[in-house]
Amino acid sequence: MRLWREWLPQDVAKEATEQEPQRFAAIVNGLAIQWKHNQDPALTLKWLSLFTSYLHVKGDYRSQDLNKAATTILDIVLNCQHSSAAQARWAEAANQLLRTWRHQIDITVPWRRLYEFAHAFVRSSDLSYEGPLILETRQSSLFSLVHRCKRYFPSGSAEEIWHELKPSLQNLHTPTAQQALGWLTLFLPPHGLGRGEGSWNERIADWMLLWESDAHNKLWSSQWMLLFAQVAKHDTQGLIDWHPYLPRLFSQLQWAFQVPVGTASATPPFGSVTSPVAVALFHGETHTLATTAGKIIIYTLATTMSSPHSSGNPTLARTGSGKAPLRGEDPHGEEEQPQVDEVMSQLEQLVDLLEQYFHPSNNGRWNKYLAKFVNSLCKHLNKRLAKEASAHTHPGNAVANGHRTGGRQPLSMGAQRCLARLILRMANKAQYSKDNNLAVAACSALSQMSFIAPDLVLPLVQTRFQVALESVSATHQLNSAVHTLALCVRPLLLTGYADSPESAESGPIDAAEHKEAGAQAVAAAMMATLPGIDANDPRKTLACFRLYCVVLSSVGIHGEPGSLPLYTEEWVEELLARVFSILANLEAPQTRSDHAAVQGNASAPASDSASFLLEGNSMFRPMMELLFARLPQELQLHAIKQLARFVSTSTLASVTNEASLICNAAAWAAPQTCVDLLLKPLLGRIEEEVKHDGTAGSGRMSKVQETTLDWLVGLAAATALHLGPAILPLKGQIVRVLKVLYSAPSKASQAAAAKLLSPVLGCLTAHYPQDQFAPASSPPSAPSASTPLPQGVQVEEWLGSKAVGGQTAQLRPQWHHPTPSEMQFAEELMQTFMIDACQQLQQIGDSSLQGGKYQKEQIQGLLLQIEGSVHGLRSALADFVPPAKTQLGSGQGLSLIGAAAPLVGGSGARDTVAKSLIAAAGFIGANDYETLGILLRVTSGVLSRGAHEFQEANDSFSSWKSDQDVAFDPPIAALLFNQVH
Repeated sequence: MRLWREWLPQDVAKEATEQEPQRFAAIVNGLAIQWKHNQDPALTLKWLSLFTSYLHVKGDYRSQDLNKAATTILDIVLNCQHSSAAQARWAEAANQLLRTWRHQIDITVPWRRLYEFAHAFVRSSDLSYEGPLILETRQSSLFSLVHRCKRYFPSGSAEEIWHELKPSLQNLHTPTAQQALGWLTLFLPPHGLGRGEGSWNERIADWMLLWESDAHNKLWSSQWMLLFAQVAKHDTQGLIDWHPYLPRLFSQLQWAFQVPVGTASATPPFGSVTSPVAVALFHGETHTLATTAGKIIIYTLATTMSSPHSSGNPTLARTGSGKAPLRGEDPHGEEEQPQVDEVMSQLEQLVDLLEQYFHPSNNGRWNKYLAKFVNSLCKHLNKRLAKEASAHTHPGNAVANGHRTGGRQPLSMGAQRCLARLILRMANKAQYSKDNNLAVAACSALSQMSFIAPDLVLPLVQTRFQVALESVSATHQLNSAVHTLALCVRPLLLTGYADSPESAESGPIDAAEHKEAGAQAVAAAMMATLPGIDANDPRKTLACFRLYCVVLSSVGIHGEPGSLPLYTEEWVEELLARVFSILANLEAPQTRSDHAAVQGNASAPASDSASFLLEGNSMFRPMMELLFARLPQELQLHAIKQLARFVSTSTLASVTNEASLICNAAAWAAPQTCVDLLLKPLLGRIEEEVKHDGTAGSGRMSKVQETTLDWLVGLAAATALHLGPAILPLKGQIVRVLKVLYSAPSKASQAAAAKLLSPVLGCLTAHYPQDQFAPASSPPSAPSASTPLPQGVQVEEWLGSKAVGGQTAQLRPQWHHPTPSEMQFAEELMQTFMIDACQQLQQIGDSSLQGGKYQKEQIQGLLLQIEGSVHGLRSALADFVPPAKTQLGSGQGLSLIGAAAPLVGGSGARDTVAKSLIAAAGFIGANDYETLGILLRVTSGVLSRGAHEFQEANDSFSSWKSDQDVAFDPPIAALLFNQVH
């Protein structure tokens, strides 16, 4: 079971686990029956959205249902050549199905039928015009589908495909040779290597000769490299003898980087003509040469082990750099037989050549290729080590994954450290590169290698950080140094670091003095980087926030036993003071709203703009949420009082979103405290502001009044968003403030009321985790979820995406379930601000039919009341009752199991709103664009139940992805954790 499913509310998780596999089976059966009776692709599209929704949740479905789904969809794709949209969309669904459940699906796909289908598609696309976008999407999805189907080709398909295409590859002077190579790379299934099928050595010899025959053609080389990479990855049985081909193979790999050697140019001065047809067909299959080179190298490691004295190759006994031989022994275990990995030796010679081009002073167009090479090495090393560890932990899966005795040997600890040392040589020089892609790749490589060889990487990372911190003339280095340190926090806390290599070798990996040094280094870094929080240097500020976020998420409650040796109270107070100073500095002129002016919309409300603190790669939001959630109670109260003083003495309209985020983080962590210290004073100030705004009769507010009201309402709305039952004591004041805002003859005031009403209804009715950022605690009967360090410091354990018995179940978040009092208050608000507003609209509509007149401001106010209610209730407002439900024969629905909130107001509330909106549409003038815009906005929310949740998730996706990149460790992190234990 996936972790996200187990952590749902228990009743929802239980219902989903029991019913969703049955519903998925019903969808598959319905689709198969309809396709069997009527093979019209257009009629199958009604099943597509339901089917893909079940694919996205990655449920535990039965194998027979997955097999039936795969065969049915493949049949649809292969038989709807005349419906491009249906074919492309079903091909995408088939790609996701075969990718997610590739180990559970057991079918046979004849390669010949796919091959003929692909050729027919190419011929038909030449004769018809569908538009470049549709054609490109269709071709990409179909070719990707072929890649997914290769796993299911029958035994012996590789030999048949090679004999089919081999004649076309003989004459390299014709365009058909390049096209044939593209088809070979696309269709040849390398999975037979893992099952011990075929005579691959003969094919490799032929392929090497063909590759060398036209080595200076980029398309030709990229296709051959891709084919060799696929074969090397699946050669787990050791069927291929790579030894005779390694020098020639690495000679070809050197062309991937396009670096100048001596006085030579980075690109060859000659080359063959590339077939335009081959480029059009297979440009999407052309991977970057440097990326593919890294994959080939990683998967050929430990396949050519030999003695340095018996091999006859002097480079195996002495590397080109004069360093010690690369041996396969484990420095921390028993010494193995003295063997040399020939691929490792060739890689070291390649690094000797490339190392100089990683230096910041040696920039060129090759930077992007070097960055991709380093990224590829780390990526595929992660994959290989994770698969080997899984095969070692679960021996029953070893055969299925292609790991059998006598095949490719797992990478020993000595080989891993040798590889980490080589990657470190490249990343060491590229960390401060002027090319941003290369610098980011270097930081990522240092982070990932710190899990393999922490004693090699962590001293370098810490030294670089100290030097950058003390530097006066090279302050730009601090951004990269802080970012790298942030990515290495967890291995630094788990293993510590030694000040010198001699001390690193003096003790085991978990020496107490090393761990103590690591904890103190992290605490010192958190204090030393506080001056780096500067509104004039966004990159440095965001790097500091990233460091704090990783530390806060790795260690438990700060300031209590089990935390870092940090002066927590001083650090928190200084951090908040600097954050508030940034907000004040970001407040600009003209309300002060420079942000809107910079974005080309100076007339927009100040709060609609966003500073660098809310960019997609900013960790400002998770940092504040973790900060308030992981402070001890007394220090948490002190921090909230400091926040309350700031919001009560400031009006910074252009950074309302940033300040609101801090208020929401504090209220999420301490609801009752924030009700007393934040929400209640804010509501009082809002009521006082509106009562004394002097707008009676004018219908307008001054710019200063609008700015102040926007600031106060934004903070109050964010504070109320996750308060839950703690908001109930203020319900009288909330209703009074909302009525005052809606009754004010000002659109700004009425819009502010809708902005406040929506989160109040959401906090009362929605399901949301109340302790999302609390430290993970282990159940008594489960393994410890934290690793003790010296001085009581504890590091939280990693959690995978799969549920692990009772341990992950015990860590399920505490969900907010509305109490009867909350539901009653929500119904009162709905009756007052939605149902009553709908009735007034109906009455105005009836009077308009009799010649009555209405005020524009009154209609806008009523529509804004309905909008605030609909947006706040969201899915809690029952959907329309359709004339005919899509159900099983038993009356059971087919949609996914889920609950955003319990239903409020019965089944007819949405119908009531819809009728009033229809009535309003009849009397609003066609020239009243402003009111019509509000009407359309409200109507969209009423007609599309669930659209608000989808839009919110879609808007937050980039931010979540950025958080994931920092908070998620690579798969090899588990190997370090096991070593520490």
